[in-house]
Order: sequence, then C-alpha cells, then structure tokens
Amino acid sequence: MKGVVVTLDAEKKAYMCYDTDLMRVSLGWTGEFLNFGNYLREINHPQPPKVAGQPLFGTKPWPGWTKNGSLADRRTKSQGPLPRDHAKYRGLYLHGRQVALSYTVGDVGVLELPSVDYVDGQPVFHRTLEFDKNCRESLVVCDWQDGLTIDVSGGSLEKKDGKALVKPSGKSVRISISTLANLPKGKTPEIKSLIKGGPPRWSEAVKTQTRIAAKSNAPYVVDTLAESVPNPWNAQTFFGGFDFLPDGRAAICTFHGDVWIVSGIQENELAWKRFATGLFQPLGLKVVDGHIYVTGRDQLTRLHDLNADGEADFYENFNNDTVVTENYHEFCMDLHTDTEGNFYYAKGAPWPPESRPSPHHGCLLKVSRDGSKLEVYATGFRAPNGLGLGPGDVITTSDNEGHYMPAGKVNWVKRGGFYGMMQTAHRASKPETFDQPICWLPKNIDNSGGGQVWVTSDKWGPFKDHLLFMSYGRGTLMHVMHEQVEGEIQAAATQFPFKFGTGVMRARFNPQDGQLYLCGLRGWQTDGLRNGGFYRVRYTGAPVDMAAEVHTLSGGIQIKFTSPLDETSATSLDNYSMEQWNYKWTHEYGSPEFSVNDPSHKKHDQVPLKSAKLLADKKTVFLEIPGIKPVNQYKLKVKITAADGSPISQDIYGTIHRLGNRKNLSLAR
Repeated sequence: MKGVVVTLDAEKKAYMCYDTDLMRVSLGWTGEFLNFGNYLREINHPQPPKVAGQPLFGTKPWPGWTKNGSLADRRTKSQGPLPRDHAKYRGLYLHGRQVALSYTVGDVGVLELPSVDYVDGQPVFHRTLEFDKNCRESLVVCDWQDGLTIDVSGGSLEKKDGKALVKPSGKSVRISISTLANLPKGKTPEIKSLIKGGPPRWSEAVKTQTRIAAKSNAPYVVDTLAESVPNPWNAQTFFGGFDFLPDGRAAICTFHGDVWIVSGIQENELAWKRFATGLFQPLGLKVVDGHIYVTGRDQLTRLHDLNADGEADFYENFNNDTVVTENYHEFCMDLHTDTEGNFYYAKGAPWPPESRPSPHHGCLLKVSRDGSKLEVYATGFRAPNGLGLGPGDVITTSDNEGHYMPAGKVNWVKRGGFYGMMQTAHRASKPETFDQPICWLPKNIDNSGGGQVWVTSDKWGPFKDHLLFMSYGRGTLMHVMHEQVEGEIQAAATQFPFKFGTGVMRARFNPQDGQLYLCGLRGWQTDGLRNGGFYRVRYTGAPVDMAAEVHTLSGGIQIKFTSPLDETSATSLDNYSMEQWNYKWTHEYGSPEFSVNDPSHKKHDQVPLKSAKLLADKKTVFLEIPGIKPVNQYKLKVKITAADGSPISQDIYGTIHRLGNRKNLSLAR
C-alpha cells in the first residue's frame, strides 16, 4: 500500500518499486512506466496506478528482511509498517537521477542504491547496500523463479521457502538480478557520496503575477496569486496545503505530489520554484523551525535541502505509522502543531463505509514532536477535510454530510471524543450518542467542509482571536462566533461576502503583511471551477459591518456588530426573521430537516420574535424570543443599517445547546 517507484535509467525503461511498510522490493520491471488511468485527472474515485511494462522479478507481501532469522509478519492484521525493531524506513536521498534509500534493520543502519546496467541489450538490475555495522539478518531478493540469475558480492545466496535470500558477509553487498546466464562483475558505487545533496533538477522558476482585486469600498477584497501553469514539467497545481517560511516565502503542496516555493509575494511578482516531487497525495503542509513537513497518505515527510540549492535532497520519513488501505476516500488531511510541538492531522473514512477497515480511518491523529509516536486522538469522523488549532491548543475540525452525519458541522475536539460516524468509532461497543458539534451547517451554505484558522493578526480588521471556517464545497469563508455556556461550546456562523474560484480548505495568516492567505483545489464535489487556487484576502481599512458575537440567552439572542447601528433600523422587527429545525442521527446518508415543534414532520418552524432592543454600546441588539430553547439549527436573517447608513444583510446559522443568563442588558438611551 506504500510504494516508492524509482526510475533507474535516463531512458526511463527500468524501474524498481520499494514497499516502505515491509522494507522489500516488491517489483522490478522494464518497458513502460505506469498506467495511471484516471489517477492524474480525478481526485474523486481515482484508480490506483498499475504497472504498464514487463515484470522481471518481484516478491509477495512478506517482510523484506528476517528478524532473528524469521520472515514472520508480526504486524497487527498485516497492516502498517513493520515493528521498529524489525526494520524501519528512514527516507530517501536524491542526487541527480540517483536515489538512495535509508532504513534500519534492527539496530543496523542501511543505505541502498538501486541501479541498472545493460549487457547485450538486456537489463541487469542491481541492489547495492552499505551497512554502518555488520548485519546479522538476511534480505529477500525476490521470489525464486526459473530463468532468473542472481549474483552476489559481499554475501551468500540461499533458496528458502521459495524465496531467494542473501546474508551479508561484511559492511557492503551488491546483488545483481537478470535473465542473462552469466553476469559480469561491476564496480560497486560509493553510496555515501550521494547523500550530501546533488545538482538541481528544476532550476527554472515559473514566473506569474498576482491578480490584484479591483479597487473597492468593501472592507475585504480577494487577490489571486496566479499558479505555476503552464510549467516545463506539465505539473498539476491542485493545491492541498501551504505555510510560510521564516523569510516570507510560501511553501505549497499539490495533490499530485509536488511542493513549490513561492517568492515575491509582497511585490506581487511571483516566482514558483519546484522544491520536491513524488509525494503521495499531500493535503497538508506545516513549516516548523524552517523545515517543511508534508502530510501524505503514506507518511509525514520532513524535507531537507542539504546543499542549499533550493531543492529537497532528503525526503525524511518523519512518521509513517498510519495504516493505508486501497480505499480512495482515506485521505490524510491538513497539518498543525500545538504549543508543545506535537503534530495533528485527520484521516478520512473509507467509502463505502463497509470497506476494509484500518485502525486509523476516521480519526484525528497526533504525532509526537520527535515523530516517534502516533496516537489516535479522537474518532468518529467521515471526511474531516481540515483542522484548526488555536488559543490554548484548542482543536477544531470540519466534517460533512454522510452516514451517521446529519449535516456539515464544526467540531470542538477533545481527546478521546467520538464525533458521530459509527463505522469509525473504534470502540468495543457501539456508542449510543456522540460529541455534539459547536455548530451544524446546512448544505445550502456548506456541503463539504474545509479547514479552519484563528485570526492572529492585528492588521485584518476587527476579528483578532476569532475563528474562521472554509467551505470547500461552496468556495466561501465564514466567521464562526463561539461562546461557552455552562461548560458547553456552541456557535453561530455567517459568510463573508465573496466567493473563491476553487474549493478552499487551507488558510494561514502571513506574518509579514498580516493578511489572510488561502488555497484549495477542485476534486470531489465543489462549486469551484478552477483546478487549484492560491488567494489573499486583504483588509482594505474600510469600515466592517458584520456580526462579531452571538450569545444565546434565556429569553432571546444577543448579537454584537462590529460597528454602531442605526437605532430605528436595529429596533424594527421587520428587519429580522428566524426559523429553526432539528436533524436525526441515523445510519442513513444525511438527515432531513425536522420540525422542532412536531418532529414527525420534515419542515422548518418559524420562530416568533417579540422585540428588538438596541443596547447602550449602540452595536448590540437583543432579540426577545419567548420560549427559546436548545435546537440543532436556526437561521436568523438580519437586514439592518449601520449608523453611517451602510446596509448590513447577513444570514446567521447557529446551534443552541444551552441558554445563558440574561444580564447586563442596559438599553441605548
């Protein structure tokens, strides 16, 4: 399930595939590379690549090295990587077209260089290995087959249980594999010379310009950082995650496996430099201490530029404990760190949900600061395409409608929590309830959630320390206004008045200019029309007229706006309307919207409003609502005027778990 394919020759006619879970060579072949099918075009239901050429040798899925002389598979359910004391993948080095793999066998460090020669037009595959001390274990070369010649220098060859095994006799071994009867002795290459960084492969930068938003009286405008297409490598730019380097450049990854470094952001003259390739569906990226970490389906990768030439030379396996299955829907998404340096990302559930399970599907996963430990932090997720990590190490996630998911939602995650999807509960007995979201989101405003980000900037208007939510499906940005009532978190959300060209799902605030940057792609269902997009939401300094806080109280709802209100407009009941409904948590895909007053009916209830009062700060309205009570979903339409005459028109969607105490409601004089 985790295959690293190495192209062995400049003509691109010979290949070797390494299984980084079992530390084996799973296949060597010649001819055509891979048949990708729809893999490069489709993110939704992609077909796995298949070998297009002619296999020469291979191994069945058992460990590639012995442990105390045994090839027993000690993994739970034969899933995930081998135990660390057996064999552990460390990463790979690039040096021009050469690839050296680094791993351990027991306590022995190994460097391995795959290569190919041609004798009389026939390929001879080589595996050259260097050990940091004598290795007592044997490696599996391949399944034994007639017509295959295996030559070994620095070790002994034996046939055992239908496999060709080699026992090293010193600190280096070279294995040659071919259909030729007699193999000439070749010179053993020096692998250590290849692990210090090689010549750059993509020295050409792709130049683009930022498309600046037209001048506007709006407080927020959207600039588009034009992506690196076309480019010399025909690389796709479906953006899956990004972060800022200490010098202000951005590192951004694409679903199809690249990482780019983007400079010139402040000057709006962009230079895109390809930094890394060949990653497995990366959908999250985080910069820590100047190092780029990338979330892939196979592992968290830490990228190292060993010779400071602007390209990654060592793709370090920071942690690959996550179990990968063949199900396309188990994407690994987003990447954040807490104040102690631990990493967090989310893994989707399989589709259909009855597919082959893994211990990690539908989980929020935590990786220790040093990468040595993977922990299941919370369970019960379906498609949590994005996280947020905020003040006090608060973790939020999105999720969207599906089995045991009545609607989209924003979760406030606690360790050990269960968030609804029964097939990903990972519990001995079925839960009878689940941890409620802080806010449900109906399909008309969010049919597929993205990530969240906390406003950390003083330069982005009046929302410092507030939570923002991205709708991937609708390509929109929302302001989430949360409150805590008797220990329970609940929230209401409203949209910013702009739309992006792609689904948006990752966001960061740029420390240099204090503005909000977002990226996204068009894969599974979204209103977005572009394959990928990189955006800046820029605060212009114009007055902001939006809801800033929502509090649900006994007797009504209190809304604080960002600017003073016109009293006549704010106190007119004709400028407000409210409806509410509930969802049902069942095994069905999503939920109808049920009446609160009569749960047998699928409808919304209109909520009568008794009065609207403007409080003394001239920014806060209290809507008196007799009989207000907890509800899954309400929609509150507001159409009022600010004190300077600016219109304020917003739909506020909220969830009520508890009602706070009504106090300190002094009215405007």
